[in-house]
Amino acid sequence: MDIKKPIFMQQALQGRKGFPAFVEVIIALGVFLVSSIVMSIGMLPIMVVYFMSDDKFVELAQNAMSGNMDDTQYYQTIQKLATSIPDWMMILTLVLELFMIAVVFLYCRVIEKRKLNTLGFRRKGMMKGYLAGALGGVLFFSVAYLFCVVTGSIQIQGIAKHISGWYILGYLAGYMVQGMAEEVLCRGYLFVSLSRRYSVLYSAVLSAVFFALLHGANSGLSALAVINLFLFGLFAAFLLVRYENIWIVGAFHSLWNFVQGNLYGIQVSGNSLQPSLLVSKSKGSMALLNGGSFGLEGGLGVTIVLTVGIIWLWRSMKKQGKIVVRQQAVPSGYENETPQQNMPNGYDNGTAAHDQTNTAMPEQNRFAGGFPVEEQYWSQASGNEQQTAKSYQGENMGVSEGETPWRPQQEQEAEEEVRFDANYFKD
Repeated sequence: MDIKKPIFMQQALQGRKGFPAFVEVIIALGVFLVSSIVMSIGMLPIMVVYFMSDDKFVELAQNAMSGNMDDTQYYQTIQKLATSIPDWMMILTLVLELFMIAVVFLYCRVIEKRKLNTLGFRRKGMMKGYLAGALGGVLFFSVAYLFCVVTGSIQIQGIAKHISGWYILGYLAGYMVQGMAEEVLCRGYLFVSLSRRYSVLYSAVLSAVFFALLHGANSGLSALAVINLFLFGLFAAFLLVRYENIWIVGAFHSLWNFVQGNLYGIQVSGNSLQPSLLVSKSKGSMALLNGGSFGLEGGLGVTIVLTVGIIWLWRSMKKQGKIVVRQQAVPSGYENETPQQNMPNGYDNGTAAHDQTNTAMPEQNRFAGGFPVEEQYWSQASGNEQQTAKSYQGENMGVSEGETPWRPQQEQEAEEEVRFDANYFKD
């Protein structure tokens, strides 16, 4: 079984032929690193100003320079400062992932000569698709959250006392950029690029593996978290093929992150807690269900939801006719030939050896008697076929001289342009 290539994937073939899989992965990793460097350059002056105005950081720098702090204490303090980055800086980091989208666009347009619609972008129904994807992201994660609440692995402690509306809106804007950026890189670029050379299903699996590895350095990562990241990548790839619209996929990803971090108060892929509407507490003894310090994405609740979603998308694509059965390769020169069961009843058994190779004679080269007169076919005939033809030489078949059982005399005279050579079988 395989997935039929959508139109936008077929259009990607009009640019440059795809590279081998490892080359495509290296290119995607290079695009990610370049965009990260550009983002760091944009953040550098802002971070310098912020840390220089922080008394704790200034004290840390002075102690490090004077040698009054050992390496263990130094790294612990650095880690503490890194996790205490203010929300406005986190939002800015998310928004700066616009550079990732820009780098992918630039590479596809300038280097590979690909139009942006080959990434899955569509103008028609853009807003409708985005809203549908956003609603799907909210719904799917809410089901996983409800599963954890029902099983008791998560307790809702109520509404947050100090709700910062501006920060929550800022995170919504940041995740709208961040979710789309990751989908443009992993699905719009890598998934589609792999499909130029490989099957859609294989490309979806490989791009999902790449997506999971991008989160390999996140805090609290577990084996189940890696599996869930892979399932999310596979789900997103199927979602792109099903609706052929990356706006839906990007919106799903963005709201998936926003809801868990800023609506339910859950850690997003191991990152620190963010301002949220609800306060949720995870039970440490039930980390298998709630994901522990990685957040719900490391628990069984998300595993179940994503698995059901993948099965639903597969069945939906099957109803659309996008799930196809791979055809076996046909030997060169026999692509248009007819199966043996469709041959006339008079076709002689002497050709059985040839028919067993899943090939048959072209229809236009048969006569009513069942013997072909195509020179190319007879040059490839088996010994049984040639012996069958020779058995007719010299026999009187009740026809006049010059006639043949396949081409009566009157038919030859009516078709002067096409004459049958009675000496054909003597060669």
